[in-house]
Amino acid sequence: MLSNSGSYNTPDFARIEIRMTDKAGLKSAALQLRTLADDLDKLASGSLPDPTSNYLAWGSIKSTSKKLRGTACPTSQP
Repeated sequence: MLSNSGSYNTPDFARIEIRMTDKAGLKSAALQLRTLADDLDKLASGSLPDPTSNYLAWGSIKSTSKKLRGTACPTSQP
């Protein structure tokens, strides 16, 4: 389901998918999830309106999920 947030649509939920191959992958996932949690905390306590914060959070979640699935573009990874 999508919410209409001005000029863009934002899903009402987002999920993270993690490729589980080995302990190194799990350690990397833990680091990425901590970074995502920090980003979400900043958005939640920031001064942006809810629709904007939700849209930015959705993008951050989507990006993190791509990294953890191993489908992110090589240029977008740190």
